[in-house]
Amino acid sequence: MPVLNPPDPWLFSAQAANGTGSARDTRHALNAAYLTYFASGNSAIFNLEASHNSTGWMVVATYTATGGNFTGTAQIDGYFPYVRANATSVYSAAGGSAQLWVNYQPIV
Repeated sequence: MPVLNPPDPWLFSAQAANGTGSARDTRHALNAAYLTYFASGNSAIFNLEASHNSTGWMVVATYTATGGNFTGTAQIDGYFPYVRANATSVYSAAGGSAQLWVNYQPIV
């Protein structure tokens, strides 16, 4: 029996500025996923986006990650062939800046 390694679960790993992450191919997954997110330092707002062909994107949900430890989790229901994260606001303050972490784990 082959050993199946799951793809890298991080949509963002220490994202320090507004921007869009790379598309993640989730065509192999079922119609559910787990999302966990947090920001170090200050807070950040991001969109979870989905696409049927990895060119046209729609916002599935918007989340706010606050500074400090683990912020939140969500169960995503729906079949999305491609997903990505889009950091719309990463807040900074004097003496430091926020870093956004978003983990997306599809159910396979």
